[in-house]
Amino acid sequence: MSQDLNALGAQLGDIEQHPPAMAAPASFRPGLNLSTRSQALRMYRQGEPPDRIATALEVPLQEVDLLLKVHRIVASNL
Repeated sequence: MSQDLNALGAQLGDIEQHPPAMAAPASFRPGLNLSTRSQALRMYRQGEPPDRIATALEVPLQEVDLLLKVHRIVASNL
């Protein structure tokens, strides 16, 4: 048991001196800012489909879909 404890202590020392490489965190990309939202809505009014808007503005399609859905809800309540 003493040998096992010493072996674990040695392994811990190795890990402390040479920590394992951590995976790089995913880059954080903020959502649609006011300018991007305005541009997306302008493109939508001009007849651009959501997938083309997402590609042109380099934002996820789901964000564009959500923006357009909220826009339609708000517009229908006016």
